[in-house]
Amino acid sequence: MAALSGLMDIMRGSGLGAAVSVSGVGRFDGREMCMVHRMFRREFGLAASVVRQVSCGDSRRAHSVAAHLRFIGTTLHHHHGGEDRYVWPLLERRAPVQASAHVVAVMEQHRRVGVVQAAVDAELPIWSCGPSADSGERLAD
Repeated sequence: MAALSGLMDIMRGSGLGAAVSVSGVGRFDGREMCMVHRMFRREFGLAASVVRQVSCGDSRRAHSVAAHLRFIGTTLHHHHGGEDRYVWPLLERRAPVQASAHVVAVMEQHRRVGVVQAAVDAELPIWSCGPSADSGERLAD
């Protein structure tokens, strides 16, 4: 089952963007990270409702919504990949005691988001080519 609302359940409350003391290097300013995560939460938070608002049979609107959902899903995938490759290893090197448990939790969260996103990606072409109440609910739920 694809689950746009499932993405929100995973992403909600991650606690990202707090200032982390980095010994000898100053403080991490997480405002940009907060802004990006806020954007993802906003877009995915709106997604289920937008999908449900597409009229049955309105393939033109469904294709437009699906293109946006693919865009934010792909952007999130690349964003998480960058965090996993660059941000978390750096944070663990600079503040291992403070960051270790958080990094493990976030990387697990990224893995779970990837699983749900794969289900969403599989459902998008079905819904966008023939939007119906059933396919819309499978995607939105």
